[in-house]
Amino acid sequence: MKELKELIQDHLDSLFSLDLNQVAQVLQINPSYLSREFSRHFEDMNYGDYIRVKRIERAEELILTSDYSLTEIAYLTGFSDQSHFTRIFKQVKGCTPTIFKKNQNKSKIDTKGKYPSSLR
Repeated sequence: MKELKELIQDHLDSLFSLDLNQVAQVLQINPSYLSREFSRHFEDMNYGDYIRVKRIERAEELILTSDYSLTEIAYLTGFSDQSHFTRIFKQVKGCTPTIFKKNQNKSKIDTKGKYPSSLR
């Protein structure tokens, strides 16, 4: 399972998609067995759901730490277009990427209601 996590992370970081059959081939195990066992070791999610969640987590990082547009973030995290990215983001996080970004900007206000010097 450790090797599988590393393989998935490597492919998420490099923008390459890796389907379950390819993963099974690399790990030299039966795809059906991998599919059955996957959810037992990965937060009760199937392979596809797990990959989508990891891509959204990476998108969150980019929203918070970069100046990329949402279209660029969609591409960088492996989504075919911004509307697909927005739909999956909302499904996973409960809000759109735009609302997520606005809420994060609001949270930068300190407890006295003043903006940090970096936002002035």
